[in-house]
Amino acid sequence: MSKLFETLKEKARNARSAADDKPLPVDPTEKVDAKREAELKAEQAGEAVRQEAIERGEQPQEIGGPKGLEPTRYGDWEKSGRCVDF
Repeated sequence: MSKLFETLKEKARNARSAADDKPLPVDPTEKVDAKREAELKAEQAGEAVRQEAIERGEQPQEIGGPKGLEPTRYGDWEKSGRCVDF
């Protein structure tokens, strides 16, 4: 048991401190695995397509929204002629 204690004590003495000037081998803020890299590429591609659509004057379409006039146009929710306050 004392051998284990001495080993851990030695590791604690030799641990990296915040005052160490040596850089880490890999910067943790820049570490990107293959999955995250693919996600970043997809996000960038999607943003580029959205920007091109905005430049052409296209508006994004609502999916699953109400048909016809906006039901909140009077500050209330209207459906089938009935109005409900929130």
